[in-house]
Amino acid sequence: MKLKGLICSTALASSLLVTGITTAHAESNSEIPQHVLDKAKSKVNEVQFEPEKQGLYKVMPDGSEVKVDDNILKDGKKTMTLKKSSSKNGVSTQSVPNDGYQYVYFDYQADDVDIDWNYKIAGSVRVENPLSGSTEVTYTQSQTETTTWSVAGEISGTTEIGNDFIGSVEATASASAGRDRTFYSGNSYGLKKDITGKTVAYLTNYAVGGNTNGAIRYKKYSPSGTSYLGIYKDYQGGTAVMDTFDNVEITSTSPL
Repeated sequence: MKLKGLICSTALASSLLVTGITTAHAESNSEIPQHVLDKAKSKVNEVQFEPEKQGLYKVMPDGSEVKVDDNILKDGKKTMTLKKSSSKNGVSTQSVPNDGYQYVYFDYQADDVDIDWNYKIAGSVRVENPLSGSTEVTYTQSQTETTTWSVAGEISGTTEIGNDFIGSVEATASASAGRDRTFYSGNSYGLKKDITGKTVAYLTNYAVGGNTNGAIRYKKYSPSGTSYLGIYKDYQGGTAVMDTFDNVEITSTSPL
C-alpha cells in the first residue's frame, strides 16, 4: 500500500495516524527494486559469526585450557547424562571424546555476547511522502515472518543444552533472547523515521541477534564413573534471536 502523506484528518485510512505521523506498510518484494533488496541483504552479509575458539579443550588445574586432538573425537551418538541427572546412562548426540571415559554435561557457559543489529531481514517496505516538508513514519509489518536462531548442532539437538544456551545469552546480554522471534502482520516495529518531502523511501526491518562463542561444559569421570577427573569445554557458539531489540533502517531513498 502506498502512502500519500495525508495528515491531521478524521477521514484518514486506518493505516495513518491522526497525529501527523504516517505508518509504513510493506509491499511485496516484486514491487521493491532489486538493488534495494540487495543493499538490505548486504548489511546481513557484513557480519558473520566467527568463533575465537572451536573444538574441545581440557581445563587445567590452573584454569588454562589445552586443546584436545580432534582425532579422538568420534562422529555419531555419544553416551552422556544431562544436567542434574543422578545417573550416568543418558544418551545424546554430542562431540565428546570416544575414549572410554564418561563425560557428563552440566552447563553452557557463554562468552561475551556481541549484538548483531542486522542479523536477518524480517521485511522491507516502500513509503512515499508527497508533501513539500518532511514527515515521520513508523514501520508496520505487512506479512507475518519468523526468524530463527543459528547455532551448532550440539546446542540445537538437545532441549536442555538449548535452554541453557538461551539462558546464558540472556544473563550475559541482560536482555531477553530466544530460539525464534515472530514479527506479526499489523504490528509496528522500530523507531519513527523522518522522510524528507517529495521522497520515496525504502525501509528494512532487521531481526537482531546475539552472538556468542560459548562452551558446552562436561565433567569427566573414570570409565566406572566413580572418579572425577576434571572439566572439558566444547566450544560451540551461535546466534540467539533478541526478543526486545528492534532495528528498522532506511535502506534507500529517491526523489518522488
